[in-house]
Amino acid sequence: MAAPAINTLPSMAKPASPSVDAARVASSRLFETGMRPPVCNRAKHLIDDRGIVYCLDAKTGAEVYGGKRIKPGTYSSSPTLADGKIYITSEDGVTSVLKTGPVFEVLAENNVNDYCLSTIAVSDGQLFLRTSQALWCIGKRH
Repeated sequence: MAAPAINTLPSMAKPASPSVDAARVASSRLFETGMRPPVCNRAKHLIDDRGIVYCLDAKTGAEVYGGKRIKPGTYSSSPTLADGKIYITSEDGVTSVLKTGPVFEVLAENNVNDYCLSTIAVSDGQLFLRTSQALWCIGKRH
């Protein structure tokens, strides 16, 4: 005998819009991995492990934009907020620099051509990126 079908939504419930639902899934997946999204100027930026970017209002949780794509790849590092920009590096060694705020914009993409799982660290105005072969320092020495 076959199991009866179960309706998982109450009959009066309205499903969330696809983009809001996708942002919730991304947020949930980030939470499970320990990644914490940067918050700047009331905007919470979520970047999933495939390089899909969502921006939510940090106060209300309302979606500002969603489903935007940075350089395709696998992203294991956490995004870093520094100097009003978001930095995130793919496992292939491509760092994408994003503008914070309500408008999605990729400011730069830089490739170190090396395997990378680390999150960019910031110290005294310099960015540090560890790859499998090197430790990179970007910025002026003070």
